[in-house]
Amino acid sequence: MKPDISYFCCAFLIHSKPLLIAHLEMAHGVDCKTQEFQERMIEHVDGKNWYSTTYQLSCDKVSFTKTVKCERDKDDLMYFECEEEK
Repeated sequence: MKPDISYFCCAFLIHSKPLLIAHLEMAHGVDCKTQEFQERMIEHVDGKNWYSTTYQLSCDKVSFTKTVKCERDKDDLMYFECEEEK
């Protein structure tokens, strides 16, 4: 299953990488083809049938967050169902 990826910058929630790149170029003057970003994980959350990881990306002009949420496959060792859900 494809992960759900979202970005948060300047109080905007952005749901695609092309829109993020356009925002960074227009609002912050960042050339994403040449700019080097530093990335660090700031949060990881495990749910019973999903997980998400949030990263902070930054360069000399801007910082923003990227959140990746994935559904767990039924054969994932971390997947579980509650008895009352069966």
